[in-house]
Amino acid sequence: MHRITFECETITPMFMAGADGKTPELRAPSIKGALRFWWRALNGHLELEELKEREGEIFGNTEQRSKVLLRVREVDVIYSNTTFLASIGRKAHDIKYLAYGVEDHYYIEEGSRFEVVVSCKNYEIIEKHIKPAFSALVAFGGLGAKGRNGFGSIKASNVDDIDTVLRYSAFKQEIQARYTALSSKVKVFEGVYSVRSWEVGISDLKFIYADNGKKKIYPKKNRAYIAAPYPNVETPERHAKLFFMSFFEVKGEIYYRITFIPYQYLSGYPLGNKVSYDSIFKTWTQVIYDEGSGMNDNIYNSSDQDDFLLKKREHNDNH
Repeated sequence: MHRITFECETITPMFMAGADGKTPELRAPSIKGALRFWWRALNGHLELEELKEREGEIFGNTEQRSKVLLRVREVDVIYSNTTFLASIGRKAHDIKYLAYGVEDHYYIEEGSRFEVVVSCKNYEIIEKHIKPAFSALVAFGGLGAKGRNGFGSIKASNVDDIDTVLRYSAFKQEIQARYTALSSKVKVFEGVYSVRSWEVGISDLKFIYADNGKKKIYPKKNRAYIAAPYPNVETPERHAKLFFMSFFEVKGEIYYRITFIPYQYLSGYPLGNKVSYDSIFKTWTQVIYDEGSGMNDNIYNSSDQDDFLLKKREHNDNH
Protein backbone atom coordinates (compact mmCIF):
# COMPACT_ATOMS: atom_id res chain seq x y z
CA MET A 1 0.00 0.00 0.00
CA HIS A 2 1.38 3.40 -1.03
CA ARG A 3 0.57 6.52 0.96
CA ILE A 4 1.12 10.24 1.10
CA THR A 5 0.81 12.36 4.23
CA PHE A 6 -0.13 16.03 4.08
CA GLU A 7 0.81 17.83 7.31
CA CYS A 8 -1.68 20.68 7.49
CA GLU A 9 -2.16 23.85 9.51
CA THR A 10 -5.10 26.22 9.29
CA ILE A 11 -4.34 29.81 8.33
CA THR A 12 -7.91 31.05 8.77
CA PRO A 13 -10.84 29.74 10.83
CA MET A 14 -12.44 26.57 9.44
CA PHE A 15 -16.15 25.82 9.50
CA MET A 16 -16.25 22.04 9.26
CA ALA A 17 -18.95 20.40 11.33
CA GLY A 18 -20.39 17.07 12.40
CA ALA A 19 -23.92 15.71 12.10
CA ASP A 20 -25.66 18.73 13.63
CA GLY A 21 -24.01 21.10 11.14
CA LYS A 22 -22.70 23.39 13.88
CA THR A 23 -20.37 21.47 16.19
CA PRO A 24 -16.85 21.70 14.71
CA GLU A 25 -15.30 18.42 13.67
CA LEU A 26 -12.50 17.43 11.31
CA ARG A 27 -14.24 15.01 8.96
CA ALA A 28 -12.48 12.78 6.44
CA PRO A 29 -15.56 12.68 4.12
CA SER A 30 -15.58 16.50 3.93
CA ILE A 31 -11.89 16.62 3.04
CA LYS A 32 -12.33 13.84 0.50
CA GLY A 33 -15.22 15.78 -1.02
CA ALA A 34 -12.99 18.84 -1.41
CA LEU A 35 -10.34 16.63 -3.00
CA ARG A 36 -12.88 15.31 -5.52
CA PHE A 37 -13.95 18.88 -6.32
CA TRP A 38 -10.43 19.97 -7.21
CA TRP A 39 -9.78 16.73 -9.09
CA ARG A 40 -12.77 17.58 -11.28
CA ALA A 41 -11.47 21.15 -11.68
CA LEU A 42 -8.19 19.73 -12.99
CA ASN A 43 -9.98 17.48 -15.47
CA GLY A 44 -12.47 19.82 -17.09
CA HIS A 45 -11.24 18.82 -20.55
CA LEU A 46 -12.92 15.42 -20.23
CA GLU A 47 -16.40 14.73 -21.56
CA LEU A 48 -18.90 14.47 -18.73
CA GLU A 49 -19.40 10.72 -18.99
CA GLU A 50 -15.66 10.06 -19.07
CA LEU A 51 -15.17 12.43 -16.15
CA LYS A 52 -17.75 10.56 -14.05
CA GLU A 53 -16.23 7.21 -15.00
CA ARG A 54 -12.68 8.22 -14.06
CA GLU A 55 -13.81 9.93 -10.88
CA GLY A 56 -15.68 6.79 -9.87
CA GLU A 57 -12.65 4.63 -10.56
CA ILE A 58 -10.53 6.73 -8.18
CA PHE A 59 -12.93 7.98 -5.52
CA GLY A 60 -15.71 5.42 -5.78
CA ASN A 61 -19.40 5.65 -6.65
CA THR A 62 -22.58 3.63 -6.18
CA GLU A 63 -21.14 0.80 -8.26
CA GLN A 64 -17.59 0.50 -6.93
CA ARG A 65 -15.52 1.22 -3.87
CA SER A 66 -12.97 4.00 -3.70
CA LYS A 67 -9.40 3.07 -4.59
CA VAL A 68 -8.12 5.60 -2.07
CA LEU A 69 -8.42 5.55 1.70
CA LEU A 70 -8.32 8.96 3.38
CA ARG A 71 -7.76 9.31 7.11
CA VAL A 72 -7.40 12.38 9.32
CA ARG A 73 -5.12 12.53 12.34
CA GLU A 74 -5.56 15.37 14.80
CA VAL A 75 -2.22 16.76 15.98
CA ASP A 76 -3.15 19.98 17.76
CA VAL A 77 -6.65 21.00 16.74
CA ILE A 78 -8.08 24.04 18.54
CA TYR A 79 -11.86 24.00 18.80
CA SER A 80 -13.43 27.36 19.64
CA ASN A 81 -15.35 27.75 22.89
CA THR A 82 -17.42 30.64 21.55
CA THR A 83 -19.38 31.20 18.37
CA PHE A 84 -17.66 32.94 15.49
CA LEU A 85 -19.63 36.17 15.85
CA ALA A 86 -18.86 36.37 19.56
CA SER A 87 -15.16 35.79 18.99
CA ILE A 88 -14.63 38.47 16.34
CA GLY A 89 -16.30 41.18 18.43
CA ARG A 90 -15.89 44.69 17.09
CA LYS A 91 -14.40 43.43 13.83
CA ALA A 92 -17.72 41.75 13.05
CA HIS A 93 -19.02 44.33 10.57
CA ASP A 94 -16.46 43.65 7.85
CA ILE A 95 -15.80 39.98 8.59
CA LYS A 96 -19.33 38.64 8.95
CA TYR A 97 -20.17 39.67 5.38
CA LEU A 98 -18.01 36.86 4.00
CA ALA A 99 -19.05 34.51 6.83
CA TYR A 100 -22.77 34.96 6.24
CA GLY A 101 -24.67 31.87 7.38
CA VAL A 102 -22.06 30.58 9.82
CA GLU A 103 -21.79 33.51 12.23
CA ASP A 104 -23.49 31.54 15.01
CA HIS A 105 -21.33 28.43 14.51
CA TYR A 106 -18.42 27.19 16.56
CA TYR A 107 -15.31 26.58 14.48
CA ILE A 108 -11.78 25.23 14.23
CA GLU A 109 -9.35 28.03 15.02
CA GLU A 110 -6.43 29.23 12.94
CA GLY A 111 -3.16 27.55 13.88
CA SER A 112 -4.77 24.13 14.25
CA ARG A 113 -2.59 21.26 13.04
CA PHE A 114 -3.65 17.92 11.59
CA GLU A 115 -2.56 15.30 9.06
CA VAL A 116 -4.39 13.99 6.03
CA VAL A 117 -3.15 10.52 5.09
CA VAL A 118 -4.17 9.11 1.71
CA SER A 119 -3.41 5.46 0.92
CA CYS A 120 -3.74 3.57 -2.36
CA LYS A 121 -2.40 0.36 -3.89
CA ASN A 122 -1.67 2.23 -7.11
CA TYR A 123 1.20 4.73 -6.69
CA GLU A 124 0.30 6.46 -9.97
CA ILE A 125 -3.08 7.50 -8.57
CA ILE A 126 -1.36 9.21 -5.64
CA GLU A 127 1.26 10.94 -7.79
CA LYS A 128 -0.90 11.93 -10.79
CA HIS A 129 -4.27 12.54 -9.16
CA ILE A 130 -4.23 12.93 -5.37
CA LYS A 131 -1.17 15.16 -5.01
CA PRO A 132 -2.17 17.58 -7.82
CA ALA A 133 -5.74 17.82 -6.49
CA PHE A 134 -4.57 18.52 -2.94
CA SER A 135 -2.05 21.05 -4.27
CA ALA A 136 -4.83 22.90 -6.13
CA LEU A 137 -6.98 22.82 -3.00
CA VAL A 138 -4.22 24.42 -0.93
CA ALA A 139 -3.35 26.96 -3.64
CA PHE A 140 -6.83 28.20 -4.50
CA GLY A 141 -9.43 27.00 -2.02
CA GLY A 142 -10.25 26.10 1.54
CA LEU A 143 -11.82 23.36 3.62
CA GLY A 144 -15.29 23.51 5.12
CA ALA A 145 -18.12 26.00 4.71
CA LYS A 146 -17.21 29.37 3.19
CA GLY A 147 -14.08 27.85 1.67
CA ARG A 148 -14.52 30.14 -1.35
CA ASN A 149 -14.57 33.20 0.91
CA GLY A 150 -11.16 32.85 2.51
CA PHE A 151 -12.12 30.59 5.39
CA GLY A 152 -10.57 27.15 5.90
CA SER A 153 -7.34 28.12 4.13
CA ILE A 154 -4.48 25.79 5.00
CA LYS A 155 -0.79 25.32 4.42
CA ALA A 156 0.44 21.78 3.88
CA SER A 157 3.52 19.66 3.29
CA ASN A 158 4.04 17.47 0.21
CA VAL A 159 2.15 19.80 -2.12
CA ASP A 160 3.39 21.51 -5.27
CA ASP A 161 4.08 25.22 -4.99
CA ILE A 162 1.87 27.73 -6.78
CA ASP A 163 4.23 28.14 -9.74
CA THR A 164 4.21 24.38 -10.34
CA VAL A 165 0.42 24.26 -9.95
CA LEU A 166 0.05 27.00 -12.57
CA ARG A 167 2.01 24.83 -15.01
CA TYR A 168 -0.45 21.94 -14.74
CA SER A 169 -1.81 20.93 -18.13
CA ALA A 170 -5.30 22.04 -17.04
CA PHE A 171 -4.19 25.66 -17.47
CA LYS A 172 -3.50 25.12 -21.19
CA GLN A 173 -7.04 24.17 -22.20
CA GLU A 174 -9.90 26.39 -23.33
CA ILE A 175 -13.04 26.80 -21.25
CA GLN A 176 -15.19 23.73 -21.91
CA ALA A 177 -16.83 22.56 -18.69
CA ARG A 178 -20.18 23.69 -17.30
CA TYR A 179 -18.75 23.44 -13.79
CA THR A 180 -15.74 24.93 -12.00
CA ALA A 181 -12.72 23.83 -14.04
CA LEU A 182 -9.25 25.24 -14.60
CA SER A 183 -8.38 26.60 -18.02
CA SER A 184 -6.14 29.07 -19.83
CA LYS A 185 -8.56 31.84 -18.78
CA VAL A 186 -7.79 31.50 -15.06
CA LYS A 187 -6.38 34.66 -13.49
CA VAL A 188 -4.62 34.70 -10.14
CA PHE A 189 -4.24 37.85 -8.03
CA GLU A 190 -2.25 38.10 -4.81
CA GLY A 191 -1.92 40.67 -2.07
CA VAL A 192 0.97 43.05 -2.57
CA TYR A 193 1.57 43.32 1.16
CA SER A 194 1.34 40.80 3.97
CA VAL A 195 -1.44 41.35 6.50
CA ARG A 196 -1.10 41.53 10.28
CA SER A 197 -3.79 38.91 10.78
CA TRP A 198 -6.41 36.91 8.93
CA GLU A 199 -9.02 39.39 10.24
CA VAL A 200 -7.30 42.24 8.40
CA GLY A 201 -7.07 40.08 5.29
CA ILE A 202 -10.77 39.18 5.38
CA SER A 203 -11.60 42.88 5.74
CA ASP A 204 -9.48 43.65 2.66
CA LEU A 205 -11.21 40.90 0.69
CA LYS A 206 -14.60 42.23 1.73
CA PHE A 207 -13.56 45.64 0.40
CA ILE A 208 -12.45 44.13 -2.91
CA TYR A 209 -15.49 41.88 -3.29
CA ALA A 210 -18.31 44.05 -2.01
CA ASP A 211 -17.23 47.67 -1.72
CA ASN A 212 -14.87 47.95 -4.68
CA GLY A 213 -16.29 45.17 -6.81
CA LYS A 214 -19.92 44.22 -6.53
CA LYS A 215 -21.17 47.79 -6.20
CA LYS A 216 -19.56 48.68 -9.54
CA ILE A 217 -21.69 46.22 -11.51
CA TYR A 218 -24.50 47.97 -13.39
CA PRO A 219 -27.31 47.47 -14.00
CA LYS A 220 -27.84 46.10 -10.51
CA LYS A 221 -29.73 43.06 -11.79
CA ASN A 222 -26.48 41.80 -13.36
CA ARG A 223 -25.03 41.32 -9.86
CA ALA A 224 -27.21 38.22 -9.62
CA TYR A 225 -25.04 36.54 -12.24
CA ILE A 226 -22.31 36.16 -9.65
CA ALA A 227 -23.99 33.22 -7.89
CA ALA A 228 -27.69 32.79 -8.50
CA PRO A 229 -30.13 31.00 -10.80
CA TYR A 230 -30.40 32.61 -14.22
CA PRO A 231 -33.93 34.02 -14.61
CA ASN A 232 -36.31 33.44 -17.52
CA VAL A 233 -35.12 29.99 -18.54
CA GLU A 234 -37.11 26.79 -18.24
CA THR A 235 -34.67 25.10 -15.87
CA PRO A 236 -32.85 27.80 -13.90
CA GLU A 237 -29.46 26.65 -12.69
CA ARG A 238 -27.81 27.85 -9.54
CA HIS A 239 -24.15 28.33 -10.25
CA ALA A 240 -21.13 28.89 -8.09
CA LYS A 241 -19.39 32.24 -8.24
CA LEU A 242 -16.40 32.41 -10.52
CA PHE A 243 -13.66 33.16 -8.03
CA PHE A 244 -12.05 31.79 -4.90
CA MET A 245 -10.58 33.83 -2.07
CA SER A 246 -7.85 32.16 -0.05
CA PHE A 247 -4.83 32.80 2.15
CA PHE A 248 -1.25 31.56 2.02
CA GLU A 249 1.98 32.06 3.94
CA VAL A 250 5.45 33.11 2.82
CA LYS A 251 8.18 33.00 5.49
CA GLY A 252 5.58 33.24 8.23
CA GLU A 253 3.81 36.23 6.66
CA ILE A 254 0.13 35.96 5.65
CA TYR A 255 -1.05 37.04 2.19
CA TYR A 256 -4.37 36.66 0.41
CA ARG A 257 -5.14 35.43 -3.08
CA ILE A 258 -8.12 35.74 -5.44
CA THR A 259 -8.37 33.17 -8.22
CA PHE A 260 -10.79 33.88 -11.06
CA ILE A 261 -12.03 30.61 -12.64
CA PRO A 262 -14.60 31.21 -15.40
CA TYR A 263 -16.64 28.33 -16.76
CA GLN A 264 -19.56 27.76 -19.15
CA TYR A 265 -22.41 28.17 -16.71
CA LEU A 266 -24.58 30.29 -19.03
CA SER A 267 -23.33 29.12 -22.40
CA GLY A 268 -26.11 29.17 -24.97
CA TYR A 269 -28.63 31.15 -22.94
CA PRO A 270 -29.92 34.48 -24.34
CA LEU A 271 -29.27 37.05 -21.63
CA GLY A 272 -31.33 39.89 -23.06
CA ASN A 273 -30.37 43.53 -23.68
CA LYS A 274 -27.48 42.34 -25.87
CA VAL A 275 -25.66 41.03 -22.80
CA SER A 276 -23.50 38.08 -23.80
CA TYR A 277 -22.06 35.30 -21.66
CA ASP A 278 -18.60 36.74 -22.29
CA SER A 279 -19.63 40.13 -20.97
CA ILE A 280 -20.90 38.59 -17.74
CA PHE A 281 -17.64 36.98 -16.72
CA LYS A 282 -15.66 39.89 -18.14
CA THR A 283 -17.53 42.13 -15.71
CA TRP A 284 -15.84 40.35 -12.85
CA THR A 285 -12.55 40.15 -14.69
CA GLN A 286 -12.61 43.93 -15.02
CA VAL A 287 -13.31 44.38 -11.33
CA ILE A 288 -9.88 42.98 -10.54
CA TYR A 289 -8.22 43.19 -13.94
CA ASP A 290 -9.24 46.32 -15.84
CA GLU A 291 -7.72 45.72 -19.26
CA GLY A 292 -8.70 49.13 -20.57
CA SER A 293 -7.39 51.26 -17.74
CA GLY A 294 -3.65 51.09 -18.26
CA MET A 295 -3.45 49.90 -14.64
CA ASN A 296 -4.41 46.36 -15.46
CA ASP A 297 -2.60 44.41 -12.78
CA ASN A 298 -3.82 46.13 -9.65
CA ILE A 299 -6.80 46.90 -7.44
CA TYR A 300 -6.43 50.29 -5.85
CA ASN A 301 -7.18 50.94 -2.20
CA SER A 302 -8.04 54.59 -2.82
CA SER A 303 -7.65 57.28 -5.46
CA ASP A 304 -3.91 57.13 -4.79
CA GLN A 305 -2.58 54.99 -7.64
CA ASP A 306 0.50 54.06 -5.61
CA ASP A 307 -1.65 52.43 -2.92
CA PHE A 308 -2.94 49.15 -4.30
CA LEU A 309 -3.99 45.86 -2.75
CA LEU A 310 -3.59 43.21 -5.43
CA LYS A 311 -1.23 42.29 -8.20
CA LYS A 312 -1.73 39.73 -10.93
CA ARG A 313 0.44 36.63 -10.67
CA GLU A 314 1.93 35.99 -14.07
CA HIS A 315 1.81 32.54 -15.61
CA ASN A 316 2.44 31.70 -19.23
CA ASP A 317 -0.76 30.27 -20.72
CA ASN A 318 1.28 28.78 -23.55
CA HIS A 319 3.57 26.53 -21.48
